[in-house]
Amino acid sequence: MRPRRISLSLAASLALVLPAFSSFADDSHYVNMIIGDRASGMGGAYTAVSDDPSGMYYNPAGIVFGSGDEMSASMNAYQKTRTTYENLEELGGIDWNRESGALIPNFFGVTRNFGDWAIGFSYAVPDSSIEDQNQEFLDLNASVDRFLINFREEINVLLFGPSIAWAPDKDLSVGLTLNYFSRKHDLINNQMLFFNDGTSHWQNNYFKSNESGLHPILGVMWTPADRVSVGARLAHTFLFDSDIRIQQSSRGYITSLDPPVYDPDTLTATLTNTDSKREYPYEIGVGAAWFPNNQFMLSGDFTYWTSTGETDFDPGKAATWNAAVGMEYYPSRSWALRAGLFTNRASTDEVETGEANQDPHVDIFGGTLSGTLFSKGTSITIGGVYSRGAGDAQLFADTDSVQDVTTETMALFFSTAYNY
Repeated sequence: MRPRRISLSLAASLALVLPAFSSFADDSHYVNMIIGDRASGMGGAYTAVSDDPSGMYYNPAGIVFGSGDEMSASMNAYQKTRTTYENLEELGGIDWNRESGALIPNFFGVTRNFGDWAIGFSYAVPDSSIEDQNQEFLDLNASVDRFLINFREEINVLLFGPSIAWAPDKDLSVGLTLNYFSRKHDLINNQMLFFNDGTSHWQNNYFKSNESGLHPILGVMWTPADRVSVGARLAHTFLFDSDIRIQQSSRGYITSLDPPVYDPDTLTATLTNTDSKREYPYEIGVGAAWFPNNQFMLSGDFTYWTSTGETDFDPGKAATWNAAVGMEYYPSRSWALRAGLFTNRASTDEVETGEANQDPHVDIFGGTLSGTLFSKGTSITIGGVYSRGAGDAQLFADTDSVQDVTTETMALFFSTAYNY
């Protein structure tokens, strides 16, 4: 078939429907999963508590104050997320929906106390998601008869390593967790456009990255007054290996030409491989806890992440912060109830009117609730997490159009713990 030029109206549809590759992945939030059973019920407000195995993640200085000589804890969570880009004018006013669901072994940890010292080993999954979108749209506008999209994105972040804590005084302790860091990210976006003039366009985008490094966590715990504790931590990821692969393929219109030319016999493909290492932020967290009696506790956390610079395939992140408050109540020696509130603010700048190719900005707020049953040195915890956020995004490349976006997450978690 002889190549032919595309009409101006069809060219506009082609440009709008195919999103910019850089806008596919959104890793702009740092509180994607709350780690540990007790901490999860308290909204993650755990820096000034941290006296069980999950303290190796929040503040390793706290594990030396554990209630038993040896403890272990395991937690599994089922998390489901739905993200909706609302009323897209570029696609005829429809909603664009993406869903994620996964059963995740969220945390496992073991600690052992030796007088003023404590050691431990932990395994944590602070982020894990599988996001899918399979939609068909008909009669989008005067040019597009049918649009198909098949999207899948999988992200897995893993931390595991040893911890050590020392209490030189009954009111002071320091601790260190030295985690191995692994992050795997796979994305495939397959799209097909059928135009009213009988032409069509297929485009496939594939992204794969593997990152590994070290993620040390340095913590300190202090008891300045009776029934009050204060904690702080400093964490950072140091990458020592990065492998990124990007592949883009298309058939139909040669979009690199201006205007695009229709040539269904030509397959256009590009492949990029790089070992470029992106920059990770420093994480600085502080917290305080109040124990007015043996039945009740109130805690609060504030965490700040520094900004990061731009690198290949990563635009960098803006500085951001998050806060959490939590409470714990023992109605009896065999039961504990916990509740918490938390934020999950975006590490991107707010989307501005009149600008193009901006990262999405969605601030998220959530709550947690859990209950624990104790029996002969063991405990079983069941709880839930709910969060919701709204903001702005730009799905389409090289245009200043802004879309409203909402995201909603629900999670159920189950945990067991043992004291020896």
